[in-house]
Amino acid sequence: MDYAQFWLGRCGHAAGPGKLYASPDEDSSLMKIQIVNAVGMGFVMVEVWYGLGRHAHYSPPDHYIGFLKYSYLDWIQVFIILAVSKISICLFLLRISKFERWRYFLFGMIAFLLISHTPLTIAFLLQCIPLNKVWDTQVPGHCISKKAVEAIIIIQGVFSILTDFICAGFPIILLWNAKLNVRTKVALNLLMGLGVITGTICIVRTSYSWEVLSDDVTWVGVGNALTRMYGYLPLCFHKEHPLTYTF
Repeated sequence: MDYAQFWLGRCGHAAGPGKLYASPDEDSSLMKIQIVNAVGMGFVMVEVWYGLGRHAHYSPPDHYIGFLKYSYLDWIQVFIILAVSKISICLFLLRISKFERWRYFLFGMIAFLLISHTPLTIAFLLQCIPLNKVWDTQVPGHCISKKAVEAIIIIQGVFSILTDFICAGFPIILLWNAKLNVRTKVALNLLMGLGVITGTICIVRTSYSWEVLSDDVTWVGVGNALTRMYGYLPLCFHKEHPLTYTF
């Protein structure tokens, strides 16, 4: 399958009339994306149960502790999923790129994602020793400052925004000289533009990073929780049954 066929398959019926058949690989990819989306939204739902959207003084102490715990776990999975999803995109692009210079660029992107996100994830994960002090301040131990946690989120957000827009725009280079009709090219550009939506949501999410400084996180954290949840939606805009286009 060449690069044009790959992106046509991602567009499904939008690519235009032709012979279509279901691709097991595409079905598997969609299933994984839906699982990731369910996990991310599941964390937000649990946070709502523990007080998200209410002032902290209206929540029982054990509920506020529960909220902080699941918010912490939610952030960790966000760090990991954002990196892994873009590494997956780069690996897909490596399969369809015919130009050696762009393959080096994609390998560099993968290395950058690993080098940037791994230490940030570890730093966020180990912000308190022992770990349960993150959500229960009564536990003996020590933590880095809230300002340091905010800095970690901002740095991760900046890296994520840059790579989102690069991953969204890179396929245009691969398809620039593809012999496709106007309708197909429009469909492909719309599909590839979904990365711009993710990047925009990430900009909004990063702008809410100051919320970690608050002592009323259940109230001020609504905006950030929503951006973390809806950031997965562009990954789910494919057809329910992804299709591969053949000629």
